[in-house]
Amino acid sequence: MGGTGSGGGVDVRHPSTPPETGPRRRTWSRGGLMRGKKKVCKPEEWSRNVAKKKRNLGEAYISVKTGNLIPAKVMGPPCSDGCYDTIPLPTRECMFKQFWEVGDYMVQKSFLQKQVKQVPVKRHRKTKTPDNPGKRRSYNLQYTLTMSGTSYPVCKKGFLNILGIKTGRVETAIKTVNAAGITQPDKRGRRPRTTYTVSQQCQATTHHQGNNSTSQVPSKQPE
Repeated sequence: MGGTGSGGGVDVRHPSTPPETGPRRRTWSRGGLMRGKKKVCKPEEWSRNVAKKKRNLGEAYISVKTGNLIPAKVMGPPCSDGCYDTIPLPTRECMFKQFWEVGDYMVQKSFLQKQVKQVPVKRHRKTKTPDNPGKRRSYNLQYTLTMSGTSYPVCKKGFLNILGIKTGRVETAIKTVNAAGITQPDKRGRRPRTTYTVSQQCQATTHHQGNNSTSQVPSKQPE
């Protein structure tokens, strides 16, 4: 027989009976506020992370800053040096596909650094005006694309158009290589966020309101 409680009722629930399952009920905290179910953080679903992933894959995405649709990457038109004639179309398509399907910015940058070589300039042309020699480059860039162990020397435009990238992408990759040939780490997004205390925010708000009040031009009073 089951034991009786202080109120005389019989407790028929077995001690090993599992608790009731179902949606979590809302409870009340000490401050009198209702607490609901804690949300799970999913960074992979954030709009900026979704846009970043698609951008690294060369897919179309919505810009977080402007809200505009950025089209997907495609191969550009042929160059005037005949690079498209020396590389068959299936090979060019495979080069383009393998570059973008990696989906990793650092891996793509490392690839560009290996395929673009800095060659020292052996001879400089004489300037027409000795008083204004201008800037002289100390090196030239040689572009090469490799597929299945075969290297294809290409011009700058052919290199960019086959991979569907712009000049800035190559320049950024070259700048991050030091004199020893070591790639420097990516410093984008490493700047610490500026944090303010409540008192600092109040002071900034008061200062902003004070500037607005002093800059306003008083209306002309009727005579």
